[in-house]
Parts: sequence; C-alpha cells; structure tokens
Amino acid sequence: MGEVDKSISLPLGRSPISLTDAIARAGGIKENSADASGIFVIRRDREDPEKLATVYQLDARNATALILGADFGLKPQDVVYVTAAPVSRWNRVITQLLPTVSSIYYSTEIQDNLDTLGQ
Repeated sequence: MGEVDKSISLPLGRSPISLTDAIARAGGIKENSADASGIFVIRRDREDPEKLATVYQLDARNATALILGADFGLKPQDVVYVTAAPVSRWNRVITQLLPTVSSIYYSTEIQDNLDTLGQ
C-alpha cells in the first residue's frame, strides 16, 4: 500500500515471500513520490494481546538495504506500506487547496469587473 505502482494483496502459498519480492510484485516504489526511507511492515502481534502490532522499517535509500528486505520474510496478514516523500505530501495539500483559492480569486475578480462596469 502507499507509494507503490499498484496496491495489491499477495496470497502467501507454500513459498515464502520476502519484503523485496512483495514490493517488486506491486510494481516497485514510485520513485517520484515515495520516501525510500519509509518502507514499513506492520505485523499484528498475536502472542501478546496487550500489543496491537509490531512495526518494522526498511530504509531503502541505500540499495544495499534491499538485501535486508530480501531476507525479511512476510507472514500472513502483514501490511507493507510505503510512505510519501514530504514534497509529495506538500504537493497534495496544495492540489487540494488550489481549487478553493482559485474560486475565491475568480469570484473577487468577477465582482471587481462588475463594480467597474457599474460605475
């Protein structure tokens, strides 16, 4: 989930799937919007009912970290999440605000033009 090419659910059969393999099957991380230091595996902790989950983080800014990801086996119900880079989050906020700001600007311009025509 998150900043991958396609969010998918992978069935775990008899062959284990590594974190790196899961990311590859999801089309890889989006290089233009993902934060490579924020690849998380969220694993429900079934042995300790007091603990909701254990979170593992892979910092893949260094390509050698992918070797660690290849050795990290996923378990059923694990969630892999890739965070967005800060600039991507900022761009999304601006994209959501822009229509409102544009509407206010254009309504002000229309009012100014109407006022000018009325004089």
